[in-house]
Amino acid sequence: MRVILPILGVLVLVIAFTTLLPDTPKKSSQKTVIAPALESPIIRATDPKRGSPNAPVILYEFGDFACPACRDAQAVIHEALRQFPGKILHIWKDFPLPIHPNALPMHIAAQCANDQGKFWEYHDALFAEPQYAKKDFVAIAETLDLDTAQF
Repeated sequence: MRVILPILGVLVLVIAFTTLLPDTPKKSSQKTVIAPALESPIIRATDPKRGSPNAPVILYEFGDFACPACRDAQAVIHEALRQFPGKILHIWKDFPLPIHPNALPMHIAAQCANDQGKFWEYHDALFAEPQYAKKDFVAIAETLDLDTAQF
């Protein structure tokens, strides 16, 4: 009996709402255009990648260096790459969010490191600390023996 009462209550609500709602929505004079779906992200030769180019799994990470959730995801990504060597191609795509004031300068600095072949080292250094000021970007570059003039 306890199960029947809630089910009947939900059924009554569904019937009430469906009878109160109009049968057909009003037609608009504007034609709806649906954009074609992007089947996969556009990958450029300059996008940072790690792992096997022939890996059966491709992980596209649209990341923001200033995002706490992106930082938290790094442990999971590193563990997956460690547990499945040669099975995952990890491709980084810059996605700095406007709500993070230092995000864009962090991404620019990481691309400077990418130009010098040390993107992933710089990437890991940025995610290692919760907050960075712009002056820290050159200090990170110095610890990685990068040409700081580019920063």
